[in-house]
Amino acid sequence: WAGATLPILVFILLFSRAFPPLTAAFSGPALYTNAWFKYEPSVRFDSSVMTWGTDYIIAGVMGYLTFLIARVPTEPHGRVLQATSVLLIGSYSLSTLAGAFSHQFLPGHLNSAVFRFMWRLCVGCVAAGGGFMGGAATELANMPLEPPGTEATESDSSSSDDDEAGSCEEEELAASRADEPQDPEQDAAEEASDVPTRNPALNFELPPVPQFFWVSYSLFFTLMNAIGFFSMKQPACDIFLVGVTQAPPTIYLTLALYARKSWAVYHVHRRARRILLFGELVNIALLPAYDVMNFLQMPLGVTNVCLHTTLLISWGAQGLGLLWFLKGIHKTASLCETPKVKSE
Repeated sequence: WAGATLPILVFILLFSRAFPPLTAAFSGPALYTNAWFKYEPSVRFDSSVMTWGTDYIIAGVMGYLTFLIARVPTEPHGRVLQATSVLLIGSYSLSTLAGAFSHQFLPGHLNSAVFRFMWRLCVGCVAAGGGFMGGAATELANMPLEPPGTEATESDSSSSDDDEAGSCEEEELAASRADEPQDPEQDAAEEASDVPTRNPALNFELPPVPQFFWVSYSLFFTLMNAIGFFSMKQPACDIFLVGVTQAPPTIYLTLALYARKSWAVYHVHRRARRILLFGELVNIALLPAYDVMNFLQMPLGVTNVCLHTTLLISWGAQGLGLLWFLKGIHKTASLCETPKVKSE
């Protein structure tokens, strides 16, 4: 992964710049023209309460979800999942807070240092969010198929009684096999049975993606945003470009959720997986929808209310799904510890 990280990131960077213009069927590719944070006086940047008010609402809801996620008691195998979840949902809150401030106080000052800082912060949080999402996906993918402690709890009561008998039976079985005539077909069948098979708890095997890749992911796209690579002549378009960079971690998170048949062993209801998947995918519609609304010259306030409502639903579903996963993991760990407490 170390050697492949930079080429992969560069490919995603170029794709995120090339793909959005292809979706601008009505407004045309010129909608996505680089500005490098130098804006023309004719640029439309809304200052209505419909825009910054809905931004503040999203920031508040995401901030509250971040608080709820952060206060869930965690176990060692769930701490990184909790940290990446806090960073992901918290970055959404900070992004919309910076966006609300910009829309409320900075229209007409787009070329000021303050606006450039606040807009870098607004877009940069979303740019970093892809790495946070991928980090959460890696933790889910690496979660043990059986919660830590369950096997030991079930086997403690019987292992001490069976060890001696088991060892004797194994010795007798080995001796009897040594006296039997060798059957080539039987040997071949036994060798075939020794070939590892897929765990029945899995739908498919998911290759692991290391956490350092996702850390590099966040840092790389945050840097690209800071230097102006995602800066378009219409500031709203910046968000759509960095949104495309979340496609690979979104796909990986989807695979991590459905690589195993069920999360019931962690007391995670299927609705948590469904709402998390819904939260990942619902905002896909924003890219073509913005093209249509821009082409129709809809009032910016109305356009932003539509976009922000979709983001609130999408990001809120992501936060709620991650919260339910963390609560389920904690409940499982608590139940695993109960027998040990009673035995003491």
